[in-house]
Amino acid sequence: MALHQAYELMTIPTTAPEAPDSDRLRARYEAIAAALAGHPPAEQRATLKAEIVALFRDADAAVNAMTAFKESVKRLATSWKQQEGRAPSPSRPAVSARIDHLGASTFVEKGWSRL
Repeated sequence: MALHQAYELMTIPTTAPEAPDSDRLRARYEAIAAALAGHPPAEQRATLKAEIVALFRDADAAVNAMTAFKESVKRLATSWKQQEGRAPSPSRPAVSARIDHLGASTFVEKGWSRL
């Protein structure tokens, strides 16, 4: 049996899965939004403020976790490219060291620098 036949391909879903906490975060958001829509008294507004801060921190943590996951997917793609014998693509295109903002090269080309 050939080596490539020894591996079975998994069925991989093509739709992007939601973050595991996104439904829970969305539910908390909706609950806070509904409470704010009712114009709560001052003491309840202080509690809502603390809940908003906690929700923001949890959302930020979820974003950071998904960003780390995204980076791991990039490493996975790089590994795949290396197995294919392709060099990894550069992260950013090379930029020329000289940038001519004033169009000075046109003056040199036309001989204006000798005046």
